[in-house]
Amino acid sequence: MGEDGENGGDSALWTKILGVAVGVALVYGGIQVKDIYCNNRLIPKCGSVKSGYVSTSDLGVLLKDIENDGEPVPIMTYKGKAYVLQEGPDGRPVPKPYRIQIVEKEN
Repeated sequence: MGEDGENGGDSALWTKILGVAVGVALVYGGIQVKDIYCNNRLIPKCGSVKSGYVSTSDLGVLLKDIENDGEPVPIMTYKGKAYVLQEGPDGRPVPKPYRIQIVEKEN
């Protein structure tokens, strides 16, 4: 074979090298995303805490536009129950039960 056969081999080799490099980059990126998501939580998960304290495994915080006005509201969840976190007069968060009320429209 002449030069065409050799160049074709080089091209196939570079294609394989590029494929391996892309695969390594994707695996590395996936590991980094997993580490960021799992290890840098704002609320760390744990199995047990000191008696009388809330376990962080049962605690969650999310933002939700509950009034459909485009502004999210912080909602704390604890053991499956939801609480709206409002700011009290002293500036401290005050959890209030979060309930959805269905309002019937008048025809």
